Amino acid sequence: MTQTADETRAMLLQVLTDDLQSLGVSDILFNQEAETATLKLDDLVTLVDRTNGVKLNSTAHPGARPVAEIEAEARERFVDHLARVCHEVNRAYCNYLGDGSQPAWADAPDWQKESARNGVRHMLSNPTTTPEQNHESWLKEKLEQGWQYGPVKDVPNKQHPCCLPYRDLPREQRLKDYLFKAIINTLGEPS
Repeated sequence: MTQTADETRAMLLQVLTDDLQSLGVSDILFNQEAETATLKLDDLVTLVDRTNGVKLNSTAHPGARPVAEIEAEARERFVDHLARVCHEVNRAYCNYLGDGSQPAWADAPDWQKESARNGVRHMLSNPTTTPEQNHESWLKEKLEQGWQYGPVKDVPNKQHPCCLPYRDLPREQRLKDYLFKAIINTLGEPS
């Protein structure tokens, strides 16, 4: 099941809400701001900071987690969501091309999920990355892990038909990098 942008924003806010509840701040926050479901994380932290002078740090509130830790967890949940979307779009596209070898996200091995997450992190950290640069980043990671070119994907032998420079990829394989970039550009930053 694919999450909507609103569901993704709600998921990000939930990470902060969990910590806020332990401080008794969440009731105040959501009673006052119930209609504001699209707060950015920085805005939410600022709002909480202003609410009765509450500051989210472990020194001021024993048991509370530092804001940076909460934000990092929220970002990783968001990265995981985007990686899942990218994976499922890629799987659908591969199926269209006649390649039914891609498992659903829930069945994908950890190494494949982490590869998708790394691609998302790379694109979020480098928003001007071109599809070619994104492929070259993926290729570098694969080569460092011992993968090499093979005419068909062969996981046990670490062979992949896309272990080639971008310019040598068939057009239908290059399209995957455009799809990946389009997904990240569209969903990459909650508004």
